[in-house]
Amino acid sequence: GERKVRKKPKRFAMMASICGIGWLSLMVGTAMAWQRHHETVQRLWNELQEKETTLDLSDPSMIQKYCDQKLDHFDPQNTKTWCQRFLTNANFKKPGGPAFICIDGEDYPWLSGRRPYTMVCNNMVQLAKEFGAIMLAVEHRYYGGADFDGVPDFTTENLKYHTSRQALADLNQFWGWISPQLPASEVVVFGGSYPGSLSAWARKLYPESFRASVASSAPLLAQANFVGYNDVVASALTASSVGGSPECLATYSKGHAELKEMMKTAEGRRAVEKKFNLCGYNPLDDENNIAYWAGQDGIVATIPQYNNAICEHTNCNMKLFCGNLSIMSKSTVSAIDALQLMFDFQNQENARGQPRGQPAPECTDASYAKYVDGMKRTEKVSGTDPKAGDQLRRLWTFQTCNEFGWYQTCESGSNCPYTQGFNTIHWALDICNLLFDMSPGDVLHNIDKTNQFYGGAAYPGATYTVFTNGEVDPWHWESTLVGEDPTVDAIFVKGASHCEWMHAVTPGMPGMLIEAKKAIQNKIASWLPMAAKDTTPEATKQVKPKAETKDPQPAKDAKEKPTKAEMPKANKLNKFLLATESEITSHLQVRTEL
Repeated sequence: GERKVRKKPKRFAMMASICGIGWLSLMVGTAMAWQRHHETVQRLWNELQEKETTLDLSDPSMIQKYCDQKLDHFDPQNTKTWCQRFLTNANFKKPGGPAFICIDGEDYPWLSGRRPYTMVCNNMVQLAKEFGAIMLAVEHRYYGGADFDGVPDFTTENLKYHTSRQALADLNQFWGWISPQLPASEVVVFGGSYPGSLSAWARKLYPESFRASVASSAPLLAQANFVGYNDVVASALTASSVGGSPECLATYSKGHAELKEMMKTAEGRRAVEKKFNLCGYNPLDDENNIAYWAGQDGIVATIPQYNNAICEHTNCNMKLFCGNLSIMSKSTVSAIDALQLMFDFQNQENARGQPRGQPAPECTDASYAKYVDGMKRTEKVSGTDPKAGDQLRRLWTFQTCNEFGWYQTCESGSNCPYTQGFNTIHWALDICNLLFDMSPGDVLHNIDKTNQFYGGAAYPGATYTVFTNGEVDPWHWESTLVGEDPTVDAIFVKGASHCEWMHAVTPGMPGMLIEAKKAIQNKIASWLPMAAKDTTPEATKQVKPKAETKDPQPAKDAKEKPTKAEMPKANKLNKFLLATESEITSHLQVRTEL
């Protein structure tokens, strides 16, 4: 029979898209950053969800369509439209209550029989109960796969409408259409990870439509060389708040450094291939495979982005991971041998989660070429198709190349705990050329345009937004931690991971998450009356009418940012984890655009 192959698991960004970053993310050096251990995260969310606090998309009869959505909002000559799916829920609606919109992102949330975490918005549902709000969930263009009827396929030419700006214009047009039909005059937009970014940008670009924004784990600074991601991974491995320790980081980093030494000789490469049961003939002779397997996420999975104390798998529970790795390191001679024991242990964990009757994979696939080839497919498929994962990665990777970057590199001499020197910015940028014929210069230009348009993490000229970020979530590196306007609030949650406060309240939920939920609720309560009356020029000067035919204008002061030469070169995070005001301010100053 056919040999079963274990695919290299990927982080699910940003990314995770409740969360996607990815930014996850994801966040997202490539689309891979949004994909790692998707099934594990899905199981975790299934355990966390409560029926009352879930926007249930499992009943197709409840899903409606708005079929006059423009394909191109900025070309009046293009009259093509597409059907955007949405859901309304008035279970908690009270007279005079607001509308809460859960923004969708980079996943397949509209499949029958599924309650995917990207559209859960548990915290929004709980808040809707408190505020008597009517709830809505809205689809993101393109990510419906075969159900997206705007283009016939996903060739590069047909992806030109697949941008955050078009998606934001979708949201604004949708609200302009449905708002007269709803008994709500005020609306708050919610999102986590990339949808969190959309939530913030929706308030910034269309304040006359969206009165306030709750942006969780939302990356706003587009950046090619996202070195900060793995800086946070390294810091999180030492964070006592989640069960990390200096010894955990030391063993993990040393094991990957030992692997790098073994890559220098053919004998060493053959030994590693045997030790970790890699598929194929001499796969580590190809440096692309080394970068993909050992330099991007590490040879064993530790994902601070999705850390959760109730997860029973070492890849999403750092206390379990570091505790087990400590025991393994004491019973082995070398750090790489300890990583081999963890590798085997995680394979056993994964095998226990295999569907009944499905055999466990016989080897681990480290082929980068196969990964890239999967994303070269341009035909549209449904979310249940075996190729759906490749399709999703193609769609998200296009956005990283065309708008955001967020390539999580592991350069030599950095703080990255993986095998350094293979996953470089040059290697990461090559995916854009392979898939979309975009040169590194094209990608850097696209990223610069994004920051000029939205204004980066400074979030200039915007109001009535709350940004919530977690200590061990690497995506906080690209988010807003100090707002320019007094009505832009930032909440930094000690020990929290990506969008963790968006979970439904469960017995034993850490107190800091409960406090974060309360802080968001109090902020909305204080903002809604004021935001509804805010018609100052500062809040509206960059806004076009709803019937606009041009791309919304970028923030006026977006270009007034320090140049690379003016920015400090230091890029450390250890002190920032204390999260004092001065340290957050310093952290903002050292973020550079590479």
